[in-house]
Amino acid sequence: MNGMIYTTFANPVYHINLLETHKKYIFDFKKFAMSKYKKDKGVVKSNRDGYQSNFLSNNQLCEEFLNSIKEHICDYISKIGVKIPFSFKLYEPWINVSQSRAYNVSHCHGKQDFSFVFYIQVPKNSGNLVFDSPVLHHKTNMIQHQSFPFLNSETFIIYPKEGDLVIFPSYMPHSVEINKSKKFRISLASNLDIVHAV
Repeated sequence: MNGMIYTTFANPVYHINLLETHKKYIFDFKKFAMSKYKKDKGVVKSNRDGYQSNFLSNNQLCEEFLNSIKEHICDYISKIGVKIPFSFKLYEPWINVSQSRAYNVSHCHGKQDFSFVFYIQVPKNSGNLVFDSPVLHHKTNMIQHQSFPFLNSETFIIYPKEGDLVIFPSYMPHSVEINKSKKFRISLASNLDIVHAV
């Protein structure tokens, strides 16, 4: 007789490729991102040797893009069992432009409920998105494992492609590996909160 193992307390990550439906956004964002990179100093947060823009407010391209992904945000929120009816508040996004050797140290966006990243340009070997387990015990115990399935993995890696949209809980620590290519990796990111009617 075999016992049952429950995979409790999941940390759901949503991943979909929108290349076919979002080619125009990708084209426009590439030009917009490089313009910001050349003209704007940006900010330093988790980015190392890479560029992160200030929050992009009152930007028509960003607003149209955010509207275009609302169905995928709703799909994600519905699949994780959020009580209906719900709405959500999208915050101002920002652009990331990572040149060769740039990377992002581990961080989280803990003030909001969920975060997302949309990949605009992803050269080969330009760095993967790495999630760290939010369960501290995974990094502090001395247990040795012969394999690393979801049950005991310390990290979960997304191998991004152009047009990928990734949505995840904002509390999840994540980093971006070093861009080992000679080209720019470009993405757009933002946060959102769930709103329930009172």
